Amino acid sequence: MSQLAVLFSLFLALTAVNPVQAADTGSLTVQMRDQETGKAISGGNLVVYQVAKLDSAKKFQYTSDFAKMSQDIAGMSQNEIMTVDFARSLANYVSSKSLSAQMAEISSSGDASISLESNAV
Repeated sequence: MSQLAVLFSLFLALTAVNPVQAADTGSLTVQMRDQETGKAISGGNLVVYQVAKLDSAKKFQYTSDFAKMSQDIAGMSQNEIMTVDFARSLANYVSSKSLSAQMAEISSSGDASISLESNAV
């Protein structure tokens, strides 16, 4: 489950490529569904970590929680970031640290919502 959460955090970081300047807050709603049956997957928690932010040069920079990652994200393309191997490296890092995260319980309908705040670099 932690790899899933890391993938969501990567998605959040990558969606900032075209940031909306007018909004400082937003929300993320995830619908957990079985790919084969389409049925809701209930129970458990969705955990979201903010892994990176865009700097003024529009390059990804790790947040302070992830600053000690061994891989430099600034030079990585979206295709390099959105891989299972990179998600595993983030999940391993998270499991070895006590990092801040947002958490939401996945409802019986398979939905989980988290309020998010945008923080400038």
